[in-house]
Amino acid sequence: GMLPDPKNTPIIVSWAIAQVVTTGAG
Repeated sequence: GMLPDPKNTPIIVSWAIAQVVTTGAG
């Protein structure tokens, strides 16, 4: 996939991605 490995992703990046996905899905 296009996304980096979650193990190597800083927590703030994971949070930011979750926010974008939640906003897009909403």
